[in-house]
Amino acid sequence: MWETNHLSPFLFCMIIRYMGKKSTTVVNKSKKGKINISFAELPKSEHRDRWGFLDEITNSLANQDCSKFKNNIKNKEIVEPYIFDETINISEIIKISKKNKIPRSQINKVVNDVSKQCFEYLNFSKPINIVVFPTLSSFIKRKLSGVSAYTPTSQHIFYLFVYPNSIQKINENKLKQVVGHEFNHLVFDRYHQQWNGILDNIIAEGLAQNFSFKITGRTEKQAVALTKKESLKQWAKIKKIASSKNLRVFEDLFYNGEQYPLWTGYSVGYWMVKDFLKIHKTMKWNEIMKLSPSIILKKSGWE
Repeated sequence: MWETNHLSPFLFCMIIRYMGKKSTTVVNKSKKGKINISFAELPKSEHRDRWGFLDEITNSLANQDCSKFKNNIKNKEIVEPYIFDETINISEIIKISKKNKIPRSQINKVVNDVSKQCFEYLNFSKPINIVVFPTLSSFIKRKLSGVSAYTPTSQHIFYLFVYPNSIQKINENKLKQVVGHEFNHLVFDRYHQQWNGILDNIIAEGLAQNFSFKITGRTEKQAVALTKKESLKQWAKIKKIASSKNLRVFEDLFYNGEQYPLWTGYSVGYWMVKDFLKIHKTMKWNEIMKLSPSIILKKSGWE
């Protein structure tokens, strides 16, 4: 496991500038890469529906260089399920927003430390943009230790969702895992821009979870939702539909947990890629990321 306070061969400089409605963009630069971090604001006003609150949250990013949310309905529809539960009501949104905050300095430090380590293993020439949103999702709070993320394909950006709290602290171990995980997704998407089916997602998640472990020394909860034996059993069923592009099957495999146990896709990917890495111990991460999912499957011993 890497120590986050080790002496680095390069220096990071942080430039903080205030833009928009008190929103902050933090720029972390090094010889190996650049990270832009933008923070969306918790809503300050009262609204009649969730979309009013969502507009206020996303509009707080409107003047920031690395965010294009203003009047972009597609982007808002992407982040909305991560910010709100379906059952949350207006009074809960107002109550949480007024009494809690996002721990910005802590998030920036963790992202800074973890990104240094990621750049040691993976090349990423373009600036990486991270947009931090408040999430009021009870699922993310309960099941994911208050931190979740999403990486849109081929946009050099990922959205980080953090549950606000009154003590302005975050689960640092979870945040480190998430940052390492999403960093890996960004590199994977750079080489694999066309989605060929469920197998692509299984391998992508497996790579991200194993890379996260490489960086943090901690295994993600989703990765070990199933044991290796249970994952092999599920894979025997899944491989028959590995080329499927059915979104309902994909969602159930990774998120819903109806036809399959919760987080089955993550666990299958984790154990499959873990076996691949055991067999190919000398292969560098930059080389691994270029391999097609079908090749990784074939060389994992799971085919």
